[in-house]
Amino acid sequence: MSRVLPAVLTAAAAAATGAGTWTARHRAPGGSARWTRTNHRGDDVTLWEGPAYALGATAGVLLAPGLPSRVRAGAALATAGAAAFGALDDLAERGSSKGLRGHLGSLARGELTTGAVKILGIGGTGVAAAAQLLERPEGRSTTRHLVDVVVAGGVVAGTANLFNLLDLRPGRVLKIALLVAPAAAASTPAATLRAASVGAALASTTASLGAVRRRAGGS
Repeated sequence: MSRVLPAVLTAAAAAATGAGTWTARHRAPGGSARWTRTNHRGDDVTLWEGPAYALGATAGVLLAPGLPSRVRAGAALATAGAAAFGALDDLAERGSSKGLRGHLGSLARGELTTGAVKILGIGGTGVAAAAQLLERPEGRSTTRHLVDVVVAGGVVAGTANLFNLLDLRPGRVLKIALLVAPAAAASTPAATLRAASVGAALASTTASLGAVRRRAGGS
């Protein structure tokens, strides 16, 4: 991968994220009220940044040349799956349970909350993504390979859940995502995925913190 390609991918992912954010802000499906919530400070906050980030990151992955098809499919599936189930929980929230323990507790009592659907869905897409990403090494048994896939899928799903837990302040998770920026210039498939993530995070951070400044200026 040339030195120019990471910058191009980052810019492409940022452009796709920006386009998704603009579209959601001006033509949000179901109207802007459906995508707006009130936070603990009484400020209106929007839900579209997550889907916009996923759109940008997925676009960067799909547009990147030279990626093995397994890597492309696995990365796109993990990103799109997390975004889809996250949006479902945000827009169609059902049940009063909160947090991982609360949703799993409700599930154990026979109550299927949208939060539980998100947990199970992201877990399932994480394992499916890992199955795409991990090739079975020659000589490794089927059982051992399945264990590797399940463990890797747990890491994918766990990372998504960890970011969700850290998402308590505007831009916090996006700033964490930008920590991989220095590693996005290497000539490896992993660096290509990082470049797409960095571009989406840059555009999302700009939009998220810009919205905070606009609210502060209007208060």
